[in-house]
Amino acid sequence: MTPVNRDHILISPAALAAELGDPALRIFDTTVHLGARSAAGPGIESGRAAYEAAHIPGAAFMDLLEDLADPAWPLRFMLPSEERLVAGMSALGVGPGTRVVLYNSGATWWSTRAFLMLREFGFDDARVLDGGLDAWRAGGRPVDSGACSYPPARFVVGTRRRIFVGRDQVLEAVQGGGTHLVHALSPELFSGRVQTAARPGRITGSVNVPANELLDPETRAFRPPEALRDIMDEATYRRSVEYTLAKSRFGQVEELAALIEAQGLLHNLVVTEQEGGRGKSRK
Repeated sequence: MTPVNRDHILISPAALAAELGDPALRIFDTTVHLGARSAAGPGIESGRAAYEAAHIPGAAFMDLLEDLADPAWPLRFMLPSEERLVAGMSALGVGPGTRVVLYNSGATWWSTRAFLMLREFGFDDARVLDGGLDAWRAGGRPVDSGACSYPPARFVVGTRRRIFVGRDQVLEAVQGGGTHLVHALSPELFSGRVQTAARPGRITGSVNVPANELLDPETRAFRPPEALRDIMDEATYRRSVEYTLAKSRFGQVEELAALIEAQGLLHNLVVTEQEGGRGKSRK
């Protein structure tokens, strides 16, 4: 299998800086802040205030908590309907002839989620800023304050990819035994020693590939392809395997999914739409 061109998925801060001012460019801050868990559940806060305090020049804010999530579900971050996503992206100014760059502050969890949501709905002209806002600022590049926006457009849905799946498909994978499930959170959460979701532990039969290990700890940029291959090889995966990524909490699995796709390590990529431990079991 021919690996996917990494440059079609990631963009460096230097390359983005060279594109600033292009009228076809749409830059979005996708930051969400996670806090300590309470009796009501995990602490979740929009990153809008932080965006308005400091963002890449020209960038608008993409709200993954409200505008690009399904409000009909009691769980957060469920994939929106096609109609809701079209309305949200159109209002953000994304349409034919535009291209998108996504970023967030902190580890690259939220921009990769937005990236795969756009892929799900057939929009391919999107890239993730490698290292996010942290890498942009570390290079001494400017930031602006306040809010920015783009003129409304008409978002066009392409061929649906079915990247995201639900609980029933995951259950079939567990029972069938022919699909690999990857838990992308920390070893402590994987083992159940630490609990941040409604139930501790992991989906039965899954293996642990922590998404944070895919990032350079200093720059927060993704590791080189060779290092990523070593990580996946250590987890006993090969290119011929069909990957199903078990979404056990929020957006962290999208980081793993996007990088596996970028390195050509999969034929079929599927992300499950489960949040907060629904459908998980201890082992």
